[in-house]
Formats: sequence, structure tokens, C-alpha cells
Amino acid sequence: MKIYIISTTFTSIDLIKCLDKKIKIKGLIGLKSEERKKQNISGFSNLEQIAKKRSLEYIELSNYSLKSDIDRKKIFNIDIDYLIIAGWQRLIPQWFIDHVNYSVIGCHGSSQGITKGRGRSPQNWSIILGEKSFYLSIFEVDSGVDSGRVIDTRKFNYSKYDNIKSSYYKTTIIYAEMLNDFFVNLKSKRKNFKKQDLKK
Repeated sequence: MKIYIISTTFTSIDLIKCLDKKIKIKGLIGLKSEERKKQNISGFSNLEQIAKKRSLEYIELSNYSLKSDIDRKKIFNIDIDYLIIAGWQRLIPQWFIDHVNYSVIGCHGSSQGITKGRGRSPQNWSIILGEKSFYLSIFEVDSGVDSGRVIDTRKFNYSKYDNIKSSYYKTTIIYAEMLNDFFVNLKSKRKNFKKQDLKK
């Protein structure tokens, strides 16, 4: 199975460590450091070093919005069964989704779940608003904003000692747990993807 992770942030490094020896990752897709300055990417991490350290294939893209013809050619040269998104704060275009053999998997949530909490910075807002818990989902990415079919959802609680950094650690660990469960139980999990209720 050919599994790739696409990311621009440090959270992907923690995710890879959590998945180590549980899920075999074939390669990482990252972004040129020069693009970081143009896009002002918070928590940016260049994945080339961790790819080399772990003997993973590394594909470096030049454009965050994935609109470059050169980047598109690079992607079309890779055979991808599953693409895991881990800190790529841009919509994945339909041509990329269509290129993946099975599913693009994203992770999102909020204090009120994925459907009611779409969009950016849900963890920041949960902490700012003093929420007590957070519902994290993995889902099959489509061309919308966090609108794809839900694969799994788990909840964790915030304590008075939590901040955004500890929240990121918690979500990364839970994301890894859900991914591991998904790939271990792939046949049964693929049958049970759930559409989101758009009325909510």
C-alpha cells in the first residue's frame, strides 16, 4: 500500500513518530522554504530532513495552492493509494483527489464536532472560548471545506492547564490512533464512511 503524507507544519513530524512501525509510510510531500515566507506559514517545517532520516521518498512542491503545472506533473508521477493531510491549510484540488487511488484523508474537529466547526483554527477558538472538550474526526477529503464523509470521531477533554501546544499534541496522538485503526481494519472501515448532515 502506497501511503503519502502532505504537510507544511511540525505536527506532521510528531504524527510520523506516532505512526512509526504501525503504518508504513512511502513518502512525504512538502513545500519549498521560500514559499513559507510568501505565505507566512505558521509552524512551518521542511520535511526533507525527516524523509532522509527515515528513508522516505520526498516530493517538494513550489506552490501552496497546488496551482503550478510543474507541481502537478510531480504529483502525477507518483502512484498514491492513500494521501494523509497533516497540516496543509489549503484545499486539495479535485485533480489531486482524483489522482489518489482510494482516499485522501483529512483530520478536523471542534468543540461541537466537525460539521458545526468547519474552517480554520478550531483548537485556538476552543481554548479561547473556554470549551471543556474537543471532538476530532478523520474524514474522506472532497473538494469542499471539511465536508467529506466521516471515517471516525473521538473526543478528548481540556484541563485548565491546556494551551494550544498541548492541544496539538493531543490531537496528533488521537489522529495517529484513528489512522492506525483505519488501516488495520481497512475493509470494514471503508464500508462505514458516514455522510455529514448538511442541515447541521
